Amino acid sequence: MDRYIIIKSHEDLTQIYLFAKRYINDKFQIDNMRYENTDGYKIYVEKSCFNKASEAFAEYLIRNYVFFFVQEFIDSINYEISFEDEVDLTESLSLAAINCKNPNILDVIKNDLEEFAKIYSEINLDGFVIFSFRKYEQTICDCISEELIAIKAEEEYEKILCMVSEYINDCNNNLNMLNIVLLSDNEFICYDELHIDVTGECNRIVENEFGNSNYSFEDKILSILLTQNPAICTIHLKGYTLNENLLYTLKRVFGKKIRICKENCEFCKS
Repeated sequence: MDRYIIIKSHEDLTQIYLFAKRYINDKFQIDNMRYENTDGYKIYVEKSCFNKASEAFAEYLIRNYVFFFVQEFIDSINYEISFEDEVDLTESLSLAAINCKNPNILDVIKNDLEEFAKIYSEINLDGFVIFSFRKYEQTICDCISEELIAIKAEEEYEKILCMVSEYINDCNNNLNMLNIVLLSDNEFICYDELHIDVTGECNRIVENEFGNSNYSFEDKILSILLTQNPAICTIHLKGYTLNENLLYTLKRVFGKKIRICKENCEFCKS
């Protein structure tokens, strides 16, 4: 038995065994563990691969913790969610905790299990969870809370985009066509359907509507589109890479009205 590290418990370990077995097989292409339940519940892991199995055990413990306490986190921020969505949410929160970098809680638990294995050939999982896991809880809770707040904020943002989109669709188009030519990270020109430069007029309308604020480049483009509400708007990249978040917002609000030109049209060549 000296070649094995034994994970034991008074509870059935089938789930964690199957998870760890699949984990190390998929990730490392090894299969050096077995499960016995004739004399208690024990997982036998060859010492040579315990440093890989410990990673699987650590991830399972994090996932298990999130699974049992996810409802408490949901209730703590008054987050309304259906049962079906809770499954996806649990997975998202689990991944947030697993991928936590400050500190890397997965590595912390993994390393602690490995330190136990250097001293003991048998690790009582019940005792580890009861006495050792407590020191990880605050980090896991912080990761989960941060992720949950971010998810809720994203959903609220989606609702706002939906309302703005409905409002835009109900408004009249102030321009039949608008061409926005992006020249750099902070410079652009607007042309109407007659190819007349209307940049100054567009900026003036934005200032009248929202005030003379220090807008970011992306905010100014979005503000112009909101005030002009063109029937069609073509954004000419001219070698410029459009911010993905801005592009998503534009398409979400204006839908098929937004077109992206990546070709050498007359605006891009000028």
